[in-house]
Amino acid sequence: MFTRNSVGGNISSANGVIKSLAKYGYNIDILTDDKIPNLDESDKIKIIYLPYIKLRTFFLKKIQNKILKKLISKVENSIFKFILLNKLKKILNFNIYDYCYIRASFHAHVVIEILKKHKIDLILEVNKPLSMSPYNNKNSEWPKNNNNILVTKSEKLQYDYAKLITVDSSLRARWITDFVGNYKDKILVNHNGVDVNLFRPLKKNQKVLSKLNFNNDDIVIGVASSFRWYNDISEMFEIINQSLKKNTNLKYLLVVGDKSRSEQILKLANNYNIYKSVKVLNQIPFKEMPQILSVCDIFLSHFNFYKKWPHNNSIKHLEYLAMGKPVVATKVGETNFAIEDNKNGFLCREGKIDEYVSSIHTLSKDQSLRKKFGSAGRSKAINELSWEANIDRIFDFISILDAKK
Repeated sequence: MFTRNSVGGNISSANGVIKSLAKYGYNIDILTDDKIPNLDESDKIKIIYLPYIKLRTFFLKKIQNKILKKLISKVENSIFKFILLNKLKKILNFNIYDYCYIRASFHAHVVIEILKKHKIDLILEVNKPLSMSPYNNKNSEWPKNNNNILVTKSEKLQYDYAKLITVDSSLRARWITDFVGNYKDKILVNHNGVDVNLFRPLKKNQKVLSKLNFNNDDIVIGVASSFRWYNDISEMFEIINQSLKKNTNLKYLLVVGDKSRSEQILKLANNYNIYKSVKVLNQIPFKEMPQILSVCDIFLSHFNFYKKWPHNNSIKHLEYLAMGKPVVATKVGETNFAIEDNKNGFLCREGKIDEYVSSIHTLSKDQSLRKKFGSAGRSKAINELSWEANIDRIFDFISILDAKK
């Protein structure tokens, strides 16, 4: 799925976990049906592609009809499971593994029996509980009971066999324990990480500035997002509009992960007549993001869940901190868990437009404060938020589990 959706947190997560395991001396064989951007083979990393990858990718890229594409995807999933299982059996005839690391999915359960046979422990990464999927929208309330929760056999098999279940927020962990099963003892709440070597303080890229028609005197506010419903584009533009009225030196750079949202964004920029101060870039490749983000002086991480439960956990604000820049963020759940108010950024209450505008204005007028917050954010990223720290927590937890045996 990486080349089908070549931007976003899934690439950051895959790279972070794999590279950190290699850094700690593990030999990693990656069994995949897709190329992972920004990941190369090395003496520790071997990439094993499933058969027919080019043919399958070609069909899914070229076919535009949604119904036909959905039908082909269903057929492809069945073929994928068959190919995956057979490829894994062949690999295990020649290699011995201590762990299998899988992101939970609707077809990952097919490998459970062969993992049992070879006595390989499973580390299961739950980006989002499978049974939570229907509730990932703006109309959903936290279920009062489990009567309407569809827990598939696939989900149960994965959780049952896993030695450890790593989940990126306590809310998602609570979903599992409330609606799926009693897995509390094997769940590790392990927030996402950031590649602090890739995302690091950089001088402003002059080519990027020039392309955007920005200059070095502008204070650039950056937002990198898929811009889903909870990012509330309409409210964000009210924040942008009011902040531009307070400071005419501000410029906004919106890096859009989901290109379909661009039309709405550009329409709002025109409606507010601020299109000269708002630039939009679409689907920037992961490895190019640091150079793009380098032109920003401040980052905005805006959410509004409208009293719905905050069910996501953003990697982007970790990348902001690692870049050594202050962040104006929403104080909501664990969505912006790494932002510390008045230390590496400002936290604002949902829907309080004046708080965002005031925070942006304060930072835009005070270069020393921007440097102070940026330095604190970079230190936090290095010491607490790296993917290496994420992997440390996993193996520390495994040691605790082993000690209890």
